[in-house]
Amino acid sequence: MKKSLFVAAVVALAFVSCKKTESTENESADQTQVEDSAANALDTLSAKVDTLKSEATSKVDSTVDAHKSTIDEIKEGAKEAVQKGAQTVEEGAKDLQNAVSK
Repeated sequence: MKKSLFVAAVVALAFVSCKKTESTENESADQTQVEDSAANALDTLSAKVDTLKSEATSKVDSTVDAHKSTIDEIKEGAKEAVQKGAQTVEEGAKDLQNAVSK
């Protein structure tokens, strides 16, 4: 998409430069038409760039949100694992204390 817009802009500029070397009766009308065409091409290109920027920003934001969610899940899983490990250690210590006191 970017390449086709770039090619259109280059063609418009080439067309403008070719028209400058010609001398015709309708030169000012042709020049105005070419300038309008080039301006339209640049406006279209600018709109496409804005659209692509918006899409990229949206994708980055959704990726960041997905990663934050994954990190939160990992943190919660680690917290639960530590709690289970601590509980297992406490139970082992109680069993050891009971075995020693007998």
